[in-house]
Amino acid sequence: MVDLLDETGSSQRWLDEALERLRLVDSLAPVKNVIVRETEQEQLRVLRSEFSLALSAASDPGSIQHPIISSATAVSIEAGQIRLHATGGGLDLIRSYLLVQLVKASYRGTLRRLKICANPECAIAFFDRSKNCSRLWHDVATCGNSANVRAYRQRLREREAAAAQSA
Repeated sequence: MVDLLDETGSSQRWLDEALERLRLVDSLAPVKNVIVRETEQEQLRVLRSEFSLALSAASDPGSIQHPIISSATAVSIEAGQIRLHATGGGLDLIRSYLLVQLVKASYRGTLRRLKICANPECAIAFFDRSKNCSRLWHDVATCGNSANVRAYRQRLREREAAAAQSA
């Protein structure tokens, strides 16, 4: 699988597209003017790892890994409501925004629906909209299908091995 964060050009395209899609659903999302420089490549990959661990830990409360992600945020009180806001610039703003979203999801009770695709070659984050919150893959047609085919073939091999032993 191709890692879009391996080089600066593809990282920039991925980040621009992600922020553009995010702004369609959240007007408070960071704008598309975050520039990824070569020196920030590793920071972007670390950010991805941090949030992957955070989502994995959120979906498995008994997990051993308990990530600590820190970033500056701001609190405002407007019309009697307390709000948490992302602060900073560049990748710090992205990290801060993502942390604010994790906190909001936790308070809204939707954090358990934020998941990482169960396909280890994929690892895309997705929001599980299924009624019983049971999705494992971000896309059943791609990741789910290949996993199901592998599991089916493994079961066939086990049945054939068991049949050969009993014969």
